[in-house]
Amino acid sequence: MENRSLLIRRTLLANALVTLLFGALLLIDRELVVGLLGIASAVPVAIAGVICVAFAPVLLVAARKRDLGSGQVALLIAVDGAWVIASIVVSAVAPVTAIGRGLIVAQAALVAVFMILESAGLRRLRPATA
Repeated sequence: MENRSLLIRRTLLANALVTLLFGALLLIDRELVVGLLGIASAVPVAIAGVICVAFAPVLLVAARKRDLGSGQVALLIAVDGAWVIASIVVSAVAPVTAIGRGLIVAQAALVAVFMILESAGLRRLRPATA
C-alpha cells in the first residue's frame, strides 16, 4: 500500500465501520431512537438505517481497492456532504426534541470530520505538481 493513500484508506475504513454501526443501531433500536427524537413514526429512522447499512460496504470496498482513484474519493466525499446537509436541514425543520436535534447535529458533525479527513487524504492521493 502506497504511503500517499494511507490516510484516505484508514479514513474510509473508519467511516465504513462507524456508518455500519450507526445504521445497525438505527435498525435494531429504532424505537429507542424514535423516542429520543420525539417523532411519531419509525419509518424515517429505518430509512436512514438502511441507507447507512447500504453505504458502509461501498466505503469498505473503496478503502480496500487496489487502484483508488481521486474521482471515486471525491464522489464519496460528496455523498457524505449530502448526508451532512440533509441532517442539518432535518435538524432545522423537523419537529424533533432538543435531544433529538442535538443527536442529529452530533452525527452530522462526525460525518463532517470524516469529510475533512477524506479531503486531506484526497489531496495526498493527487501527485504533487512541480
